[in-house]
Amino acid sequence: MYLDIFILQILRHLVGISKLTDWLVVFFAEYLIYFLVAAFIYFLFKAPRGQKMYLFALATLATILSRGILTELIRFFFFRLRPFAALGFNPLIAQSAAEASLPSGHMAFLFPIALTLWYMDRKKGYWFMFFTLLVGVARIAAGLHYPSDIFGGIVIGCLSFFIVKPFLRKSVTKNELSAPQ
Repeated sequence: MYLDIFILQILRHLVGISKLTDWLVVFFAEYLIYFLVAAFIYFLFKAPRGQKMYLFALATLATILSRGILTELIRFFFFRLRPFAALGFNPLIAQSAAEASLPSGHMAFLFPIALTLWYMDRKKGYWFMFFTLLVGVARIAAGLHYPSDIFGGIVIGCLSFFIVKPFLRKSVTKNELSAPQ
């Protein structure tokens, strides 16, 4: 817990420096996720025809497991106050103190998508993971999460991706359908 608070305090020093840094923290913490999802959809449509449905199913099922099931199960059995509520400061972004902070739902949502993109194209996937981590860092700086919340969301997102992936059969391409067996 000490390391959590130490890192939180370091990142909280970014808040209040200027209107620009506050705006960037809010943008990365709250709005970058929409651009990331839009980018993923764009790259999904640019994927080879035989892979689109597989990649869509992989991302969707892993995200549902990660964000919709595992995150909510953990929050149901283990409630952790958000940093601004526990430490008594005003967050940069309005958030209900009644919502649990562990694990980060944003990371649990974005990481299966990032891994799907990484599976599709390594270079784009690494960039997507970088921007996903930027969302996490900004959510810490905004006072909405502890670093361990972000890490927990990443672990759940990765775990969900690797649980779902073996259960999905890759799509067959048109060439494989016409090949004699």
